Amino acid sequence: MNTPTVRKAAPADADAILTLVDALADYEKLKRPDSEAKKRLINDMFSERPRINAFLGEYEGKPAGYAFVFETYSSFLALPTLFLEDLFVLPQYRSKKIGYALFTAMVAE
Repeated sequence: MNTPTVRKAAPADADAILTLVDALADYEKLKRPDSEAKKRLINDMFSERPRINAFLGEYEGKPAGYAFVFETYSSFLALPTLFLEDLFVLPQYRSKKIGYALFTAMVAE
């Protein structure tokens, strides 16, 4: 039985991440990010002080989905919190528990 895996994205995953972001835009019938936005996204993800973290969900070793998260802060709780910006799984990989694996990994994070 094939089990999805989740791992933190690395700079070598930039093309896969951008492909998945384009797929989300297509799925939502939105305009894809332009080349400048894509450059900013990758820079904000992999710079010395990343603004967002990306996690890849893989199935049979292939990128099948992703989650983008970043830390925010609750003044009332005086605690950091993790904000889930995107969680997306390619349609052909749905029903293979990749979304569940990504969500569970983000809860653990």
